[in-house]
Amino acid sequence: MAFPLQSIHITLAVGGGIAAYKACDFIREAQRHGIASIHPILTPDSQQFITPLTLASLAMQPATIDSFALDERGVPLHIALAQKTDALVILPATANLLAKLANGFGDNLVTTTALTFTNKPIIIVPAMNTRMWENPFVQENLRKLEAQPNITCVMPSAGLLACGETGAGHLAPYTLIFEALYKVTHPHANLFKGVKTLVTAGGTIEPLDVARVLTNRSSGKMGVALADELHAMGAMVTLVTAQSEPPVRSYRVIQAQTAEKMKTAVLGLADEQDWILKAAAVSDFKLQDSNPHQKLKKQPNQTSYSLTFDLNPDILALLGQKKRPNQVLVGFAAETETAEIAPLLEKLNRKNASVLLVNNVATTGLGFGSDENQLKLLYPDGTTEETPILPKPLLARHVLLALAHRFLK
Repeated sequence: MAFPLQSIHITLAVGGGIAAYKACDFIREAQRHGIASIHPILTPDSQQFITPLTLASLAMQPATIDSFALDERGVPLHIALAQKTDALVILPATANLLAKLANGFGDNLVTTTALTFTNKPIIIVPAMNTRMWENPFVQENLRKLEAQPNITCVMPSAGLLACGETGAGHLAPYTLIFEALYKVTHPHANLFKGVKTLVTAGGTIEPLDVARVLTNRSSGKMGVALADELHAMGAMVTLVTAQSEPPVRSYRVIQAQTAEKMKTAVLGLADEQDWILKAAAVSDFKLQDSNPHQKLKKQPNQTSYSLTFDLNPDILALLGQKKRPNQVLVGFAAETETAEIAPLLEKLNRKNASVLLVNNVATTGLGFGSDENQLKLLYPDGTTEETPILPKPLLARHVLLALAHRFLK
């Protein structure tokens, strides 16, 4: 699921390293995330690895190297880009480029442009050989850059490098770059600053035998969207997810696929949280005698099969029992009948939740597995708020702004 970056305009600065070719993939991924425009600029050395024509063709904007270039108004380009774009992304940032940026050099279009983004976000994405990355001079330059309030460094990952060695220095996953871009351009960047939050996501999976499972249609998109929004708004986020492929994020992500594993993870972390958002669709049932090593067999001429289920723990109710007076506990209810408030209010109060977010999973195109949803916010005093139908990332923002208005002190 893409980050909602539709209103963001970026300058993409390409450094002179072998990872420069990945700027092409970054542009394509940025367009899939809906980024409004991408303005490529290059260092002179980057032309050894990639051409301006390639970047311009992909970005559908001129790709410029000339330090003295002017825009269509006659304004020096390095100044104009800071005026009209929201953030500068430097990808890849080589050891040489890090040194120049850390020491205020302005000897090419990329470095002079970086100097004009004084009060605007700069995202630096280093990539280089492991030995270079671990060099004390490089690390010192990195520390100097990170100390600047407008600079975010997306650290390289470990992987196979172009030189044939394996280690840290591999360009970070694009997801982490877009996560950082979303965070530094978020309109409510500090709303939840310092708030410790725990979010659950996904439909839990209960084994029936070695081959089969009991689960539901929840994709986990809503829970991940809430975690992403909270992170972008400054919260300290932990995501506990039942998804078979947990999202790649810079905040803490814990996989817990069964209800029991999710209960253990959540209860173990609950006491230290300020907010807990239980967006996961936890299975109510588990097989009484599941066998993880054998397959349930059907017999010849058999026409039916009976299984006996036990109830899974009610994690939201357990959290409600130990909820602190100043702790915000957000419950979710996937229902097929949402018109009557009384049964929903009884559920909210029985589980001691601060608010219940109700979605009607019988509505075609909304809820489980979809990219859009609509929620009803129900509070203990019986008041309700109805959200519009929105893509889940924007719905998460809408909900969190409503909850912040009511619960943030």
